[in-house]
Amino acid sequence: MEYFTKQYMTGPEGAHRRAVYKAMGFTDKDLSQPLIAVVNSWGEVCPGHFGLNMLTQKVKEGVWQAGATPVEFCTISQCGTLTLGLDGIRYDLATREMVAFDIETIVHSQMFDGIVFMTACDKVVPGMLIAAARLNLLLSLCVREQWRRAVSMGRRFPCRIWMKRLWAAIMQVVCPQRR
Repeated sequence: MEYFTKQYMTGPEGAHRRAVYKAMGFTDKDLSQPLIAVVNSWGEVCPGHFGLNMLTQKVKEGVWQAGATPVEFCTISQCGTLTLGLDGIRYDLATREMVAFDIETIVHSQMFDGIVFMTACDKVVPGMLIAAARLNLLLSLCVREQWRRAVSMGRRFPCRIWMKRLWAAIMQVVCPQRR
């Protein structure tokens, strides 16, 4: 099977990359499989994301079972509810672009064959989708249960419809040539 990271993780020219991963406990077998970034927005500063670390462990088990190697990293998350009425609210919308930049930086610099996003927040999901559109890699998005319905222009939508519309809008802005 051919995949992007194979050319960088095999042979003598990939020895230094393998050495870094082996220092963290990865094996030759692990590094001979596609590397999947598992991007987790877990943290203790954002209540909606608390508990994602446990769910992420199950997702990583699934990546292993599928014959790939999961490599987890966290991205920022913030809770707009905690900053309402305070100066911190000015960072609310900017967080989306910061999340996208954070993910793009790690995925481009560390090299991956696919991505699984783990999140729960209306600020982080768009940032992750923006990053996904720019990175153009295989993607799986896992959004925690609290996002069941969305409201747009006074109408309620099941989240999957809202996410489909959001993704289409992002693709028109980020990749207009893909219409």
